Amino acid sequence: MKLVPELGGYRFGAGDVSLGEAQEKQPDAFPLSEKVIEWKSERGSIAVQRQLAIPASSIKGALSHRVAFHHNRFNMTMVAESNPAVNELFGNAKDTDKGNAGCVWIEDVMLPIQQKKIATQQHNSIDRFTGGTRNGVLFSEEIVHDHTFTLKLHISKKKTFSSHTLQSLQLALQDLAEGRLALGASAAKGHGYFSGQLAWPSDLTIGERK
Repeated sequence: MKLVPELGGYRFGAGDVSLGEAQEKQPDAFPLSEKVIEWKSERGSIAVQRQLAIPASSIKGALSHRVAFHHNRFNMTMVAESNPAVNELFGNAKDTDKGNAGCVWIEDVMLPIQQKKIATQQHNSIDRFTGGTRNGVLFSEEIVHDHTFTLKLHISKKKTFSSHTLQSLQLALQDLAEGRLALGASAAKGHGYFSGQLAWPSDLTIGERK
């Protein structure tokens, strides 16, 4: 699924290096970036340029919460922890019961850094009583604008899925593609919304066992 960021842009993770143009005062938060290995003539070396990183874990968390929402809606329940659809699709840690690896694998995304698509966003909050800025909420962060990326999910071919599991996943992905689900570290600040076209596999049917 190719995702096109909306006007607010996005930021994934907590990086330690500025990706934009040099400024007198550095922003307080940066997008996650990583060094990568380049292969030439069967020899690997660390590339000079870092790449913008979008970890699969940043996407998995938001998707699993939305899957739980849709699954609860179908079943008229309010199960947050150990939601059956989330456990079946994304797995669960081994505790007192046996763990489960899950059926969905999301690829990490690595993108070339383009300085012209990195902008600094200022944030503050006004105290309604004094009219001044509230302590601790005045900060700046680098936001990625107009940098599309392709999100790839792989779903193992199980013979059967529990009731409404695949429907919940498909609807969660549709929410993402239609700008109703935010991703990234700045989602709470209005960033991280996208538009795109969901390509659901034709051989992955919604018909599920009860």
